[in-house]
Amino acid sequence: MSCLSFLGWLALLHLCSGHGASTEGKDGTVTPLTDYTVRLAGGPDSTQGRVELYIGGQWGSVCDTGFDVTEAQVACASLGFNQGQGSFLGNQFGPGSGPVHLDNVVCTGSEFVLDDCQHSGIGSTNCTHDNDVSVSCVGTGYTFRLTGTANVYEGVLEVLYRNQWGSVCEHGFDARDAQVACNSMGFGHIGYAMGNIFGRGDGEIWLDEVQCVGDEINIGVCPHNPWGASDCVHFDDISVTCTPLDVAVRLVDGPSENEGRVEMLFNGQWGSVCGNGFTDVEARVACYSLGFDQGQGTFLGSQFGPGTGQIWFDSVSCTGTESTLNECSHGEVGSTNCTHDQDVSISCIGTSYEMRLVDGDFPYEGRIEINYQGEWGTVCSDEFDAFDAQVACSSLGFGRTGYSMGTVFGRGNGPVLLDDLNCAGDEYNIGNCQHPPWTLTNCLHVQDVGVACTPVDVAVRLVGGATEAEGRYEAYVNGQWGTVCDTGFSAVEAQVACYSLGFDQGQGTFLGNQFGPGTGPVWLDEVKCFGNETALNGCQHSPIGSSNCSHDQDVSVSCVGTGYEVRLADGAVPYEGRLEINYQGEWGTVCSDSFSAIDTQVACYSLGFGRQGYSLGGEFGGGSGTVFLDEVGCVGDENNVGNCAHNPWTFSNCIHLQDVSISCTTVDVAVRLAGGATEGEGRLEMLVNGQWGTVCDTGFTDVEAQVACYSLGFDRGQGVFAGNQFGPGTGRVWLDSVDCVGTEAVLNECQHSQIGSSNCSHDRDVSISCVGTGYDVRLVDGVFPKEGRLEIFYRDEWGTVCDDFFTDVDAQVACESLGHGRVGRVLGTSRGAGTIWLDDVECVGTEANVGNCVHQPWGFTNCAHGEDVAITCSTSTGENYALRLVGSDGLPALNSGRLEIYRGLNEWGSVCDTGFGDKEAQVACASLGFTQFEGTFIGQSHGPGSGRIWLDNVNCTGNEIMLDDCQHGPWGTVACNHTEDVSIQCVGPWPAMPVRLVNPAANTSTPTEGRLEIFYFGVWGTVCDTGFNNVNAQVVCASLGFGYTGEFVFNLYGPGTDTIWLDAVSCVGNELSVGNCAHSPWGSTTCSHNSDVSVRCVPI
Repeated sequence: MSCLSFLGWLALLHLCSGHGASTEGKDGTVTPLTDYTVRLAGGPDSTQGRVELYIGGQWGSVCDTGFDVTEAQVACASLGFNQGQGSFLGNQFGPGSGPVHLDNVVCTGSEFVLDDCQHSGIGSTNCTHDNDVSVSCVGTGYTFRLTGTANVYEGVLEVLYRNQWGSVCEHGFDARDAQVACNSMGFGHIGYAMGNIFGRGDGEIWLDEVQCVGDEINIGVCPHNPWGASDCVHFDDISVTCTPLDVAVRLVDGPSENEGRVEMLFNGQWGSVCGNGFTDVEARVACYSLGFDQGQGTFLGSQFGPGTGQIWFDSVSCTGTESTLNECSHGEVGSTNCTHDQDVSISCIGTSYEMRLVDGDFPYEGRIEINYQGEWGTVCSDEFDAFDAQVACSSLGFGRTGYSMGTVFGRGNGPVLLDDLNCAGDEYNIGNCQHPPWTLTNCLHVQDVGVACTPVDVAVRLVGGATEAEGRYEAYVNGQWGTVCDTGFSAVEAQVACYSLGFDQGQGTFLGNQFGPGTGPVWLDEVKCFGNETALNGCQHSPIGSSNCSHDQDVSVSCVGTGYEVRLADGAVPYEGRLEINYQGEWGTVCSDSFSAIDTQVACYSLGFGRQGYSLGGEFGGGSGTVFLDEVGCVGDENNVGNCAHNPWTFSNCIHLQDVSISCTTVDVAVRLAGGATEGEGRLEMLVNGQWGTVCDTGFTDVEAQVACYSLGFDRGQGVFAGNQFGPGTGRVWLDSVDCVGTEAVLNECQHSQIGSSNCSHDRDVSISCVGTGYDVRLVDGVFPKEGRLEIFYRDEWGTVCDDFFTDVDAQVACESLGHGRVGRVLGTSRGAGTIWLDDVECVGTEANVGNCVHQPWGFTNCAHGEDVAITCSTSTGENYALRLVGSDGLPALNSGRLEIYRGLNEWGSVCDTGFGDKEAQVACASLGFTQFEGTFIGQSHGPGSGRIWLDNVNCTGNEIMLDDCQHGPWGTVACNHTEDVSIQCVGPWPAMPVRLVNPAANTSTPTEGRLEIFYFGVWGTVCDTGFNNVNAQVVCASLGFGYTGEFVFNLYGPGTDTIWLDAVSCVGNELSVGNCAHSPWGSTTCSHNSDVSVRCVPI
């Protein structure tokens, strides 16, 4: 084997790729090995053997001079085994042949392949093959022992690694790990984790987070943290016992000996079991260990109250085949954080729940009543189905037969004992089925369920169809033929009906009421099948004969099957032609009446082309033989066109001139409107295979216009045919004789002539009007309201736009459609999700919506989400940036620091000092909330920043409010470096912008919770909740003296008044004031006071 199948990424990197290894000669010259593979030969399996290397086209061996366990572990690591795993076995697997490739190998243990270790050089050796190295990577070389007790089979688990004994941490250690450990010590696959019951070990803690599957040969080969990498102390050393637990089980505090709280006797002490993860599966194992039948038992939560003493087992997980609970997977024995309120209760009563049928005319029918704890009660009809009825009847001795009769036998009395019953069908008693706790129900006695425990004497037939395989479905019950109502009837029920008639499983189609009304009783109604039943009366249904349906709702089905052979005839290529179908051994045609794109796609699917294609009308002429199908109406998920709804076979008023032709290929189509006064009207043009062309008006109406508009992103049902109003186009006339139903998504899904085949002139080119701009767009994941990833809504799904060729002009059209005016620019990319709807967008700039610009067909792109475009709709007048001061230590500063600006998508940058002086510093300080006209430029006192340098050549008059109001160079276009980053000093204490919590109900002037308000420019105002979170709240609380603790409590303390000063606040968490956090410009928000932030501070 040239590369073992279990090689990990290291082996793949170093070996299988043929790169990454090298050879070092005695002179230190390193020559890369281009063909280097390792294998184990001559051993009993792939985990042990003679080490052989494939170098220079030849397999060879390794000499044992200096070879030890460290070198063996590197060899094993190169084969994909865990680092640090491997044992040197001398020359156990005999001599090899060929060259001895390596000698004098000396490894540190950190290498990935032997060639990374020191050695004599490739092929440089005086060894013979008697010295060929053998290793074992199985892990059997790890020796284990149990210490700290007088018994050989129990104690603290220790492992010998690198000639030093160490312990194993209990973290994650469970019964499976214990059993692997015990097996490796010769006790067999038995044993249990005992926590740290046998005390502490000493030395290293070699293993932590051991996770064995259970079939490993040695615990050292189970997944675990790297050897010696552990955060445990010796108090966490695991103890194990390698003997079956001496366990007895009992049920306590139940009303009978068959139910109660589960208790286990372990080492002479009774204790309980925690309910974490406990289900009916575990209950059945517990009951089986108590002597009940396999599969009998129900988990009752903690119904029989808390126990006392030790909680022995937690997190029990059984497969159901175990004999006792201690054979199941579970946590360490006696180690749990459960309380006795979680003690497990179960019921093993099984078949001993007494049941009876009451108020029926016969012994085998009536209202179900069940005896629980000595009292008779009823069962609610909610969710009660045929499976539940059959389990009930079986426990009454009638066999697994029967059906629900609803509430036909009237009301009972006493408690309603069971509700929402959910039987699988194989239970012995209805009380063992899944259900809410006994007596917990919202039912009244008017909902008491009744059953009939007799097989329904039913024969079935199909009536009124053209063949014996289709027709109205009729059932013969108690000597009288009747029908089935279509309420809830679907293809699943049709398949069961057909199976009962002898057709193959899964064969059958519901045809509505195609074969007309029947006579006699309507025997079945509200039929609901799973699909695996053998007859309809085995499905859930209303009581037999109980229906308010009329015969106009009688069910019709077709059982002909999915095996109708179809073909395409007389087409020039295999994927198109006249559609023909074989019925009863004869080929015939399909009429084009009402034949749609959906019907075509089903036909193409049955031909093997996938669910694609479109109708070509009568393009390939008339066929011969019978016209088998007419008025085909497929849903779209059928497997064969013969299974779709249609007139009875051969019932047609068509002639062969109407035989339908189809094409089973996809059309690469984009659509646009040209020549109109707005983007919502114009001549309809289609891009097919890279060429724009038009649509002929033959048969074109408002229905087709509405489909065309929908394909352009307008609302469903919106669009008007405008004749030829916007004049003739050029190029090909791509579509003619278009005939839509109105439910299609694009015109090429409608019925039409063959694409490009038309005798129309351009004087007949279709024009339409689509009212409205249609496409919704939004900005997502931006820091400010007017920036973010551009997303567009198309066909009921939000998706993204690729940045390929996306320019500021395209951004401005997008911003216009968002209501921000024709402003904006591209910011870069921001990874989104979902479909990438648009690519290669090219707007002129006058469009009303980016979806109306020229672009690739919707959803056609070679982009990944890393290329999703992000834009800003800012006018670049300070609307989407924030300022901060950063000290020399890189942390936010109060009064003095390097001036930084937050602009674009999550990027802080600095300001160049070219032209910067005190006036500019004063404006920057004012925008930070300090007193206007108080600020000083202090050069580069706080050192260089990083990232972008946003502004250069700033020139203020001193009267500006925001730095961006000053003259400056283009954003991000500078000739500076970070040694020129501006630092400023703002005069005055930071509390020039105090914050407060407003809580009218508080009886103190300094409440710990309330509406957050901030003082700015002499006015108290509020903060909007956009993006506000607990980190921001903690900064607020710290500035109020409560320390960095607190929580955002949404709008708990109601709306404030006056100005909303801050929006889109985003704190790192170490700021000294919320004013230091990133936020939108002061007073710039679209929020109302209903969004005012409230904060709760918890004093330290």
